[in-house]
Amino acid sequence: MHYYQFNIGDYASHTQHLDPLEDIAYRRMLDWIYVNEKPLPDNVQQIAKYIRMRDECDRITDVLHEYFALNEYGYTQRRVEKEIAVYKDKSSKAKMAVEARWAKHRMESHTDVLQPYSECNTKQETLNTKQETLNTKQETLNNKNNTSKQQSRLPFNAVDVMNIWNNVFNDTYARNKEFLSETTKRRINTLTKNEFKTKGEWKTFFQALTKSDFLMGRVSSGDRKPFQLSLEWCIKEENIIKIAEGAYHA
Repeated sequence: MHYYQFNIGDYASHTQHLDPLEDIAYRRMLDWIYVNEKPLPDNVQQIAKYIRMRDECDRITDVLHEYFALNEYGYTQRRVEKEIAVYKDKSSKAKMAVEARWAKHRMESHTDVLQPYSECNTKQETLNTKQETLNTKQETLNNKNNTSKQQSRLPFNAVDVMNIWNNVFNDTYARNKEFLSETTKRRINTLTKNEFKTKGEWKTFFQALTKSDFLMGRVSSGDRKPFQLSLEWCIKEENIIKIAEGAYHA
């Protein structure tokens, strides 16, 4: 992976306390993970060799402890892992599309040298095509029905999540009791399927927000008004990642 999106504002706000060598080490470690599409090794000396900073093991160790998590494969970041997964998915789909185009091209080239079909065969192909079209429509209808059934099988819905939110924050955040848009409901249902599968997990996530002075509006910067937390804001994917990484709990 030789390209990734880089948010200058976010990076600057999270790394302004680093000295120049720590900043260089952090950027090089991020680049190494993206290029190699795997975690950094669980060995500071080996990392120092990879990023060409053999005399800065202490700085590398400090940066690792602050910005990376160690698992069974090595040091990595949840946000980096997600971006690499999305990249691999897109690459796989692009490869399949190219192979499909070449397969079609070879088939058309082969057809050019065959004798024309008889009238009977042509009619039979037309009937087969119509039958395939009917089958495809039926499959589409079945998929829609299955999707509706799956949604109805969710253990709880978006309104339940909004009620959990209001119970955690009480009446102090009455502004969060507004009508939920269809987009917000779909986003909550997606998170319920994949991330927060129980009401308890949703409650734990919301309670974690109350520990942040910034998110709770207990601090302000200069003339800026205190941050106004909302349900819609905290369920956005990029904000969930930042919350999980502790970006607002410093």
